[in-house]
Amino acid sequence: MGIEEQLKNTKYLNLAPNSKTNASLFLYANDIDIQLISNSLECEPTKSHRRGDIIEYQRKDGTIKRRPPASIGLWCLAAPENLTFAEKLTFLLGKTTSSVKIWDDLASSHKIQLRCSVFLHSWTDGFVIPTSVMSEIGLRHWEFIFSMYSAEGDEILDAFLKPSLIKHNNESPEKYRKALAEYISVLQTSADNTHQTEDRPKYSRHLAYAARMFVAIENYCSLDNLMQLVDDERHSFGWDYLVGSEGDTAEAAFNTFANLIESAKK
Repeated sequence: MGIEEQLKNTKYLNLAPNSKTNASLFLYANDIDIQLISNSLECEPTKSHRRGDIIEYQRKDGTIKRRPPASIGLWCLAAPENLTFAEKLTFLLGKTTSSVKIWDDLASSHKIQLRCSVFLHSWTDGFVIPTSVMSEIGLRHWEFIFSMYSAEGDEILDAFLKPSLIKHNNESPEKYRKALAEYISVLQTSADNTHQTEDRPKYSRHLAYAARMFVAIENYCSLDNLMQLVDDERHSFGWDYLVGSEGDTAEAAFNTFANLIESAKK
């Protein structure tokens, strides 16, 4: 049975049929060759840029907003939003080449990520992904970044702000925790105040990723692990554009937190 049939026959557990999901394939590299990737994968990207590119987007009021120069090259293929989660995985697997050799070559010089998210309607939503699909993802070297979180993010925010009972014997993580809490507060305020309906899922995704950074701080993970999360989120802000002054404020708050984490390594 092929991958498409496997996904079609997947038995879902309590996942509401109208649940919002996202699935996108990302390839990162400093010296990225966008056309070479497109030729190798036999498809064109949904969006792409080279390191140092100045990225522009149009606001609702018609004005043009310019982003800072891209810190890394990107090739991205996003699954259409009107598909179910299973259909989105089918789309990404079917749209790109199945050649293991090509994926081996790309993995040697690119960071490859399959970023997926599901906006839960309750804490008990879930589903099953066939082993054949997970095996194919592994053969293609797709790092599977999977987030499941509430549509509004309120429960996540509450968890962030609870006082920690964990005690650390080494350097206190309090300054990192405080900086992250300030970023989360700004992020939530921006999410509440934005008039951009299409940006609300993006704010939820940023809140969900901040949760991973919070867990890393609370569990006193290595600084390298925390910096990797920060680096991934920098990439997200590079392609997941938040429109308007609320977006600018949220990104500035993240940069303040990220700079603190990155300075600790110097």
